[in-house]
Amino acid sequence: MADNYSIVEPLGNRYGNSKLERYWKGFEGKYGLRTSRIIQFDPYASMSRCPVKYILEKFELCQDTPDEKWIEDNLKIFIREEAMRAAGDMPQNFPPKIDGDIFLPDEYLESFLYNSEWENLLKMELPKDDSYSEMARCIYGLLCNPQIGSSRNATNNDKDTFINRVLPLLEQKKRLLFILPGFPFKDQNRFRVPYDASCIDFSEISFLIRLHNLIQALYQVHPFGAEALVLSDGRLYQDIFYIESKDVEDYQWRLHDFRNKLNIQGDVSIIDLKELIERADESGEISKIIKYIEKVISDRFKNKDFFQGLVQGMKWNMNSRKLLEGYSDIDAWSILRNNRNDIKNDLLEAWDWYQKIAEEAAVKYAATNLMLKWTDLLQKFFPESIRCTVHPKENQFALAMNYAWNGVAWSEKWPKNIKDISTVPFYTLEDHKIKLVRFRSNHYPCFFTEESYDQILDYAKNVLKADGWNVDNIFGREFSIYDLNEFVELGRGDENFAWERQKMSDEYYKTLLQFRISHYKKYGFGVHAIFAEGHLIGQMGLQVLDEQKKQLEYVIFLGKDYTQKGIGTKLLKYLFDRCKDEGIETIYGVIRSDNDISKHIVNKFGGRMIKTMAHYHQTGILYEIKLK
Repeated sequence: MADNYSIVEPLGNRYGNSKLERYWKGFEGKYGLRTSRIIQFDPYASMSRCPVKYILEKFELCQDTPDEKWIEDNLKIFIREEAMRAAGDMPQNFPPKIDGDIFLPDEYLESFLYNSEWENLLKMELPKDDSYSEMARCIYGLLCNPQIGSSRNATNNDKDTFINRVLPLLEQKKRLLFILPGFPFKDQNRFRVPYDASCIDFSEISFLIRLHNLIQALYQVHPFGAEALVLSDGRLYQDIFYIESKDVEDYQWRLHDFRNKLNIQGDVSIIDLKELIERADESGEISKIIKYIEKVISDRFKNKDFFQGLVQGMKWNMNSRKLLEGYSDIDAWSILRNNRNDIKNDLLEAWDWYQKIAEEAAVKYAATNLMLKWTDLLQKFFPESIRCTVHPKENQFALAMNYAWNGVAWSEKWPKNIKDISTVPFYTLEDHKIKLVRFRSNHYPCFFTEESYDQILDYAKNVLKADGWNVDNIFGREFSIYDLNEFVELGRGDENFAWERQKMSDEYYKTLLQFRISHYKKYGFGVHAIFAEGHLIGQMGLQVLDEQKKQLEYVIFLGKDYTQKGIGTKLLKYLFDRCKDEGIETIYGVIRSDNDISKHIVNKFGGRMIKTMAHYHQTGILYEIKLK
């Protein structure tokens, strides 16, 4: 039977879905997913490979329901694990004042991901020998490292028990699978998050990168690899928390989209938890267990003090942006946080109503979670998996960022990597002078920060495409070493092709070309080679004038056979229009005092003379051009 549901894992991650996601969509029903290694010979590559073969094993659920003692004991454990810290007093200056928006190019994600890679952040211990037990010990150490997992993992998970658990997997050269329920939707408590449930900011993005880092670090001690599986639980809990289904769908879509933009779908898979439960509920067994647990909780524990702790947490976590939309912030805080004895008379009816729906939500939320524990459903679907969580729990491995969706991404300084990002309730930023950073392409929120950031150098990367652009019959692209001969030939004997305004040696142009290439490598933009009818005719683009002040200058030099024909004006118009399109408001030019043609052109574009300055060992006039 199992062979009929087996498949060799496809190669590569060029797809929008991960390998595990594609396979998950290929079957239905109650089947546990195991893996094995096979050896195949690829005649085209003339090499052997060892892909993973997925094997499905039918499982059945226990038809029994838990007894009331089990429900009580595990309900108390669940509530203790879900315990919420007190929110404190009502903020005095809510909402925090947002001192303007900053817009980031999407490409910022690339540098953020690069600076966040595990080898830039983590000091790890490698195995002392080739034994599988030593390999397992190092894996345990990684999971207990606070930069990858949590230092609490060593308290909640016995090392010897873990080593014995994973040894058979390592001996069979299996890929380790870490499963993590979470990433439901953005919290809609009106005091914790100021934007919609569909939004994803750098809290979720940083968490995805942490999962990626975990997998990449594990490859260093377990060469057969690992992957993380996120069980997104938004659809499962959307009704309990009063979240619109479209927002949940959009959140999950954006989660996949950012995962793919980071190009980590080879490490992180995302599956809908509700879909997993529905597959197991073919005959209604799951629904029966949930309803039974709900009834026991409602009949026996709903009015108990310990259960009211969960109710208080549900009140705080439900969609108060929608449910309490018509109330002032002071009244909404009172309904959410105060006891009934402390409520004003005119709010009693609202408090009673909110308390009632919170109790109903708490019963459903607890029953669903206890069902997952009673049936051991996640382990049945993924019997070889290692259970992870976002909060330290016994026999589960916590990861480094807790509840990334229950607040906003915050960084006091301009964040360079995931270490700079924390997740905080929005109301706690009331005493900060904050700015909201958004993606420029779609205005999605990124993070809040106090520090200003002049992103002109990032904007400049998108002005001229490195691999080529066209203006009428003129083509431009990034310089390469293969342009050397033509570049030297174009400049030879032409005193106007050099900044020095004199005939320069071949060695000068070799050095200049190296400078052009080095500038591009350092900043991601620079001066381009310009071609007409397949021949190099000049150079034009942007370069850094003053890095500290974030000032850019335009550069343009044309060969003597191509000047005074309107080409320079045409190219500069294109360059300035592209700068304007990318959000650059000011550009500078440095022109020699004896270059009347260039001064005439810059005046056409509204250039304003600022001062005389030294520039590359010569004297020039600094011009400022306002593009907006």
